[in-house]
Parts: sequence; C-alpha cells; structure tokens
Amino acid sequence: NKNTTMQIQNTTANENLDSWQEKKYAEFYAEEYAFLKRRVAQGAVNANDIAGTLQSLYIVDDNNLDGRSLIAQLSISASISAYEAILEELKSNTQETHL
Repeated sequence: NKNTTMQIQNTTANENLDSWQEKKYAEFYAEEYAFLKRRVAQGAVNANDIAGTLQSLYIVDDNNLDGRSLIAQLSISASISAYEAILEELKSNTQETHL
C-alpha cells in the first residue's frame, strides 16, 4: 500500500540509496509510466482498470515484504508510483472535461 511506497521514499531520503538503486527505481518507473500512457492512449485501459490494478499492487506490496529482494521492492514501488500518477492524470482529465 502507500505505506510501503512511503517506506521506499523514506529509505531514499533517510539512508541515501546507492545511485544504482535510484537509477533502477527511475528506470522501472519510466518504463511502467510509458507503458501505461500507451495503453491509455490506445483505449486499452481506463481509470477503473488502473485503480483495480493499483489495489492489487498494494496487496502484493504488503505480502512477503521480508522475503523480497531490494530489486523486486524497487520494481513494485516504482510500479505503484506510476499507476498512482496515471490514475491522478486520468482523474484530472475527467474533472476538466466535466467543467
């Protein structure tokens, strides 16, 4: 859930993740974000689809945290951040069209 994403962000701020970890997180985020933007543009997914997947990612994030590698956690956290960003964009666009 958002708590684990915050943990990664706090880890970044408090423990100064190595630059390779920051680069890997940014890479995971950029790839996921670009993929989602394409899927939305193609009409393949909508806000409900994104929200549903985001809920699943929150569950995955909460499960087996102790047994997960740092790379896997960075990937999950970056995916959650990308899904959250896309969902916010979709909500903003929907609100703008209803004004």
